[in-house]
Amino acid sequence: MDIFTLRNLYIALIVVLALVLVLSVVVLAFSFFKYNRIINRKRWRVKIDEIISKAIVTSEIEVDEVICESRPLRNQFLSALVDASRRFSGHAREEIAALFQAYDLKEEVLGKLKDRRTHWIAGGIQEAAVMELEDLVPTIHDLLSHPSPIVYQEAQFAIVSFQGFDGLDFLDDLSSPLSEWQNLRLLSIIKKIPENGEEKLRFWLKSPNPTVVIFVMRLIAKMQLLSLYDEVEAVEGEDRVKIQQVKTLEALENEKTVPSFMERFPEESEEVQKAILQALKYSRHPEAVHFLSLQLKNHEQGAIRMQAAEALHHLGKIDEMKALLTEGDPVLKQIIYHVLREKDASANDI
Repeated sequence: MDIFTLRNLYIALIVVLALVLVLSVVVLAFSFFKYNRIINRKRWRVKIDEIISKAIVTSEIEVDEVICESRPLRNQFLSALVDASRRFSGHAREEIAALFQAYDLKEEVLGKLKDRRTHWIAGGIQEAAVMELEDLVPTIHDLLSHPSPIVYQEAQFAIVSFQGFDGLDFLDDLSSPLSEWQNLRLLSIIKKIPENGEEKLRFWLKSPNPTVVIFVMRLIAKMQLLSLYDEVEAVEGEDRVKIQQVKTLEALENEKTVPSFMERFPEESEEVQKAILQALKYSRHPEAVHFLSLQLKNHEQGAIRMQAAEALHHLGKIDEMKALLTEGDPVLKQIIYHVLREKDASANDI
């Protein structure tokens, strides 16, 4: 190897070592900056918690100028106030609202609502709802048509939290699906139905959006709106709609519910039939036992026969089940023995 090659190799090694050194310094500097930022956040969180605790306990509002002039600290303070407002009520919540006003944090919320980043917008909507900023309802209402599900779902929830049942007007022409989680969230904050509310519910039951129909039927069941029984019974749609229809009719049960279930049973899919059997499991209608026995004996699907047997057992019709053991069908005997053993084992465990 000649001297020129050795010299090039030596230079290359020096360059590599220099790059490694520079990279190490950059990593250490970044790590130190990040560590220092975390420490500062923790230190300011302690200070912020002290300000909030002081306000709640003594009603004294302390305004820290450093927090007022720092955008990151204002956002940190806002987040802490929102968390505290979710945990407290009454006088404590009033003091938290007073701090919010003293630090003029509404501008931070409004800034998030006008941001382009979806997670910031969604966060701003949540903050507006928790801090009860009703004057921002028009701005939030405009976000109901936002393309991001994260944003428009938070806007839906916020509008309903502000306006109650009247805030559900977005269902009139909702084309996007209501997720299962959103369905449950909205149900949780509807506490009453206004006098003219039933007309709205009738209108929404005819929505082309199946998730809207499911939500409305759940709301009818929750509020026990017996006057809407016929409208619910008239609902048509895919299996998931029919399954919720069965559950809602069960919740509103009257003298025609069980006969209607038994009449429509043969025409339904297996999944809807399972929902009907689940409803009959808790029925005391005199014809239910005979119907369940027929399904146990004659249905083509083993899963349906099994569920019919479980329903009979739940109704306490053990003797009726044992009487069917005289039938010559070996599958029938296997199902009955299985259910009896399983239920007896469960009872012994208890």
